[in-house]
Amino acid sequence: GERAVSPPSGWSVLPSAHAAFDPELSIFSPSGQVVRRDAGLAAGRRCDLSIAQAEDRHFVFELFGEGPVLTLAEPTARYLVHAKGGANMTSSARLDGHVRDVLALCRRHYDASADGVWQRFVMDYVYRYARTGTDGRVWRELTDEAGRRGWAIPAGYRLKRWRRIVKRRFGL
Repeated sequence: GERAVSPPSGWSVLPSAHAAFDPELSIFSPSGQVVRRDAGLAAGRRCDLSIAQAEDRHFVFELFGEGPVLTLAEPTARYLVHAKGGANMTSSARLDGHVRDVLALCRRHYDASADGVWQRFVMDYVYRYARTGTDGRVWRELTDEAGRRGWAIPAGYRLKRWRRIVKRRFGL
């Protein structure tokens, strides 16, 4: 069952494991995460390393099995911030692999009671793909997943994507 927690001043309790996938909460700040060693080791043992480009979200999801997860609004430290266009895991060069891993998590952990969180999470990636003008298999995987869940892709996202594709193909 759920354990009641009174967080210290400045801290908040994440509402559910699905919060790990809510882009509006932004729990993955440049400072990373600070985790109790025993909870981190236990949750880490359950993490699936085959989804290496989404392991942080899977790790936080698994942390909920160890007890309440608390967050701070501000980073505790800034130890590494990638320069714009840097080679971090969400750079456009790695977007395909990242999205495949994110969709694997969605298929594994989706819960209808948190449908809004999952919809925002997947639509965030649909928007990223629309901005890059990527065409191909991963775009279809994203839109297929949205379709399976009954989430409509906004027409503006599709239009943005096609404009990028036309611009890239025809040099317009």
